[in-house]
Amino acid sequence: MSLTKVNLLNHFNNGNIDINFGHSLAFSFSDESKIFDDSTATANMVVLNSNEEPSFANFDFNIHQFTGTPQFSVQKVVLSVGVVLTGRLIFNEGRTDEQTVNWDTGRTTYNTNNINLSITDFTPVENLFSLKITFDTFRAGTNSTAIDNNDVRLFELAIFIRESTSYQSKRYEFNDSVLTTKAWNSSRYDGRQLKGSKINRFTKGDSTYGLTPVISNYTRNIYIGSRVIGLRDAQEGVESNSDDVTLTPFPGFSYITVDEYITVNSDDSITRRSVRGGRGDGDDLTARKGFYTAWYEDFPVGKGARIKTLDKKLNQNLAPFYPVYNNSGQLQKMLLVTQTDPVPSDTVSIPQEIDHDSGSFYAASYNTSSFIFDYCSGSGNPNGEDDIGAEFSIFNYLLLSQKFFTGSLIASPSADGLSSTLTLG
Repeated sequence: MSLTKVNLLNHFNNGNIDINFGHSLAFSFSDESKIFDDSTATANMVVLNSNEEPSFANFDFNIHQFTGTPQFSVQKVVLSVGVVLTGRLIFNEGRTDEQTVNWDTGRTTYNTNNINLSITDFTPVENLFSLKITFDTFRAGTNSTAIDNNDVRLFELAIFIRESTSYQSKRYEFNDSVLTTKAWNSSRYDGRQLKGSKINRFTKGDSTYGLTPVISNYTRNIYIGSRVIGLRDAQEGVESNSDDVTLTPFPGFSYITVDEYITVNSDDSITRRSVRGGRGDGDDLTARKGFYTAWYEDFPVGKGARIKTLDKKLNQNLAPFYPVYNNSGQLQKMLLVTQTDPVPSDTVSIPQEIDHDSGSFYAASYNTSSFIFDYCSGSGNPNGEDDIGAEFSIFNYLLLSQKFFTGSLIASPSADGLSSTLTLG
């Protein structure tokens, strides 16, 4: 893994590095930020007024990469100096993990030019709180004026890090025994696949962990019903014994009216939604689409539903499970056509003639040219022998003619409230 250079200049500008020097800095070379600017030019150095005396530069760090939970370790220090010959790096001076490494420029004579030192012969430092650079030995110049310039020149300091091995060991754990398992050595071992025959249930023959269902599909919705409508058989003398006579009767079945539901969201918050009323547009339309999407998924035809009452004092005889036969809403009655037996005009003629004006039933005649059903009651049938005997009732004229069959069925009511003419488009 390659090393990463720490952006010391950015940390210094953000106040995360404090520097102390063993001597004062020369007035023209006192900009401490120049130590981290990646430049070794003479104009970009700092100069300590040490005058041939040993000195130091101490750096205190408040950098998360250095002092936080061990994630990175210091692996290399690059130092660029002039004039000084030898010195030391002291990591974390005064701490239990203090470490010292010597450095040597290899020079034996006085030299003001910079020399770059790449220092790596130390134990990687997991937590770097401070770094002290000492400037220990010098060599005087060949004349007196050179001695006056015998001051420490510090051109550059760079620190390189790498993700620490201790942090890696905490992130990854590998059991060597896994290497001998079939799952590791073969992608086609017997236990590589899970197999189940039902959703949310474990059945005999499933390949899974313990008794855990292979596939789980649970709803987050709780639906709140407001009404149960029974569709009972009609009794003699009573048109319908259902709780709602506008609905198409299916003896032995019931409708459940639901227009509110509670959703348990992924963050465990609760949302209550209602589709009661509304105009079916805008936010209301969005709510209805969301409701029906969840409703069809949670109660598919052929599956089952469980009903629980909120009032524990309510007398009830609920079954533990009810099959779903229809999930698209309530089926309202719109048009009822009842066939009646034809009335003969006499009992002698063979074949017998039919009395179309008997008045004993509603007559319906179909005109193939105009696509019209004509209905009349004992007042004469305009289409004569094409007549078919029937009684009919329209239970919801507005829904039938204006909404359900808009543009394809035109009906006009007669004085008694029944339709006299139906045009099929």
